[in-house]
Amino acid sequence: MGKTTNDQDEIRAFQPTKSYKIGKVKEGGNPLRFQWLSKPKAIILSGQRFIDHGCRTAQDYWDRNPFDAPQRTIMTIAEIDPQTQDEMPFSKGTHTNGPKVAASGLSDAVPAQPLLSTAPERELAHVIKVYEDQIIDLRRQLDAERSRNESLSQQIVSIQTEHNAEIRQKDQKISTLEAKVQEHAFELKYVNEKIIPKYKETIESQEGLSSQISSIGAASQPFQAALADKLVDKLFDSVTGFLTGKSKSSPAAPGETAVTSEDLGIAEVGQ
Repeated sequence: MGKTTNDQDEIRAFQPTKSYKIGKVKEGGNPLRFQWLSKPKAIILSGQRFIDHGCRTAQDYWDRNPFDAPQRTIMTIAEIDPQTQDEMPFSKGTHTNGPKVAASGLSDAVPAQPLLSTAPERELAHVIKVYEDQIIDLRRQLDAERSRNESLSQQIVSIQTEHNAEIRQKDQKISTLEAKVQEHAFELKYVNEKIIPKYKETIESQEGLSSQISSIGAASQPFQAALADKLVDKLFDSVTGFLTGKSKSSPAAPGETAVTSEDLGIAEVGQ
């Protein structure tokens, strides 16, 4: 673990009103990559979060954190010229002008905080407090996620229940329609096989009867005409006799024929 002499390896302090770039360097080397920052953020120190760890140089940091020593890497910052956007070299000792900061990652960087005691107990208590806050925040996020999942589960169950009810209702309608179709099909079959043949037979018999009646009527027309003529003659004779003072009960004069009820086709009362 040789002591570095590169000023860029020192943990620099910075002013909140200036722009900086942050890079990752190895012992004795130059920055390998940079990220431009418009606002001051925390420095990255080997993936671990340390606020005011009390180190002035990379060697101090490695001495205090031997578990990171094999990596021999540290994040450093340098002030940026607002006109040229070039790095402005720090003069020696500038790291004592403000608080020294560190964080767990670029995406998890935190603003610089006031200088704290370098006592191990205070450092450990602060680190524990940071992790406790993180755990509390994660638990809150977990509770919120669980609540959201429960709400979604309830919505899914409600939707499934409604969907199943609609399916059952539609199945019942289909079953009812199928039963009606079968019933109508049976009725149609019965009409085709039983009712229609009988109806045809009735029509045919009625047509035969009508033809018979027509033929009988045609055959009886001459007889009906003769009977009518006879009845008219008899009625005329009877009326004439009544008007002349001769009743059907009076004996007929010689050469006359008495009109009887039989001639008129009328039965006597009481017969």
